[in-house]
Amino acid sequence: MMEFLPSTWYILISALFLSISSSILGSILFHRRQALVGDVIAHSVLPGICIAFLLFQGKNLFWFLVGGSSTAFLATYFIQYLHRKKVLSEDVLLASTLSVFFGIGVLLLSYIQQLPWGNQSGIDRFIFGQASTLSSLDAQVIAIISIVVLALFISSFRAIKVWVFDTQFASALNFPFKMLEGILVVLLCVLAMAGLQSVGIVLMSAMFVLPPSIAYFWKRSFVGGIVAASFVSFLASAIGIMLSLIIPHIPTGPAIVVSLFFILIISVAFGKHNSLYNKLKDKRKHASKIDEEHVLKSIYKLIEASGENRTDIYALHKQTKMPFYKIEKICNKFQKRKLIKFTKNEIVLTPAGKAASKRIVRLHRLWELYLSEYLQLPEDHLHESAEDIEHYITPEIEAHLLTIMNFPKKDPHQKDIP
Repeated sequence: MMEFLPSTWYILISALFLSISSSILGSILFHRRQALVGDVIAHSVLPGICIAFLLFQGKNLFWFLVGGSSTAFLATYFIQYLHRKKVLSEDVLLASTLSVFFGIGVLLLSYIQQLPWGNQSGIDRFIFGQASTLSSLDAQVIAIISIVVLALFISSFRAIKVWVFDTQFASALNFPFKMLEGILVVLLCVLAMAGLQSVGIVLMSAMFVLPPSIAYFWKRSFVGGIVAASFVSFLASAIGIMLSLIIPHIPTGPAIVVSLFFILIISVAFGKHNSLYNKLKDKRKHASKIDEEHVLKSIYKLIEASGENRTDIYALHKQTKMPFYKIEKICNKFQKRKLIKFTKNEIVLTPAGKAASKRIVRLHRLWELYLSEYLQLPEDHLHESAEDIEHYITPEIEAHLLTIMNFPKKDPHQKDIP
């Protein structure tokens, strides 16, 4: 069993601060539909680190911060300048800048590795991250940067919310959103540098993108999403860090991102909002609603044709082509909702059931008449379209159809519109 040394606590506390700050900035980018910006910045710091290493011939956190931030600012300025000139679309600019800057960084890194003292530099750890090398000074730097990010976010929360969700309104108020964009870029660059030691350059971008994406499946509010993203980010970071500390030669960055990926899969499958499970449940619920309305409409038509206030399950089976078990299940539901009386296979509409079934038939026949009169469709083209559309006609659309067609009494087949 792993013993929790003081260095382990430094690493976990750093992960907590990094998770909160990256989730705040990542959520802002996510809601502004600029998630790739964090990706570009995280990759573009590599050339700056390599240049700082070559100039000062050693690892120095301060000069790494200066060098990495400088190339990240340069990459951001390059994107904004070309975007203003409308040379290329934004997505092409982002992808091109990421590839070029990271490619230059890899070339410089290869050159460093060929130097007599380059192999011992350990600079390659900045690509994938290695939490076990995190010092107390690194932890303090991450904590300070994260506290600054959190303080700026809390103090400027209202302004940030307007800027993120209503840029046009912010512009109309002469809002200094250009300044906010500049601050965001600065914080992204500095935070990307701060996360190098624990997460790594290549995968720091995942800390900006994946937690807000996961949070979107659980919380839809801005603040709630940030809290959820912070929790998810710290959970994945803790798992990844523990794996890299317990199992030798496992880099921290990939371990964290793999953890985030598994959480993302769970969220996509079973999340509270817009998950595959919810979509499947909604689809089945909608299909069930259509079947119920189809049965209710068929009961009305059978009663209308017979002139009696009753029908039976066998006639309903012949009319709907549904299996008996399904008809019985739907009829039992209707009986619980007091729409019908269902005894010994006999079906009798209650006043509430008659009103509900009349409305479905009315919508069907109204739509057939609308298609016939306004779109001049032949009679054999009317029924199938009305079968589909009748389930989506709202009371407002129903009232509008009645008004424009002057409250008609007959459909195109000369049947009464109830």
